[in-house]
Amino acid sequence: MSSELARLKELYEIFLDMEKYSVLLPTEKRLSDFVKVTLDKEHEVVYLKEEKQERKLNSDGFKINLICILESVEDFLDNSNIIDRFSEVEEGKLSEEEYIKYAGGICLARGKYDKIISKLYVI
Repeated sequence: MSSELARLKELYEIFLDMEKYSVLLPTEKRLSDFVKVTLDKEHEVVYLKEEKQERKLNSDGFKINLICILESVEDFLDNSNIIDRFSEVEEGKLSEEEYIKYAGGICLARGKYDKIISKLYVI
């Protein structure tokens, strides 16, 4: 196996982790809803499809795109004001159970994505 393919596989595994943990986020932020990645081992590339645009990327390009996706998730996590969202519970717009699911998901996602970021910068 070439070093390029090995690196692509590592990055692809990171993407799969990102996708798995995105279920902790609100529906509109879940990766599976707006990003699709296909690993082509034979040609040693990935195909990254966002919205209606598909790109063929080597490991460097894929890593850059993963960093951009992670930055978007981090921005969301940084700006998801859990305390302000509690006012929706007081107003009856959100049940306590829904709030706990939202707040818990945000907190858990923060920890999971921090680990992913650490792994990504090592590759």
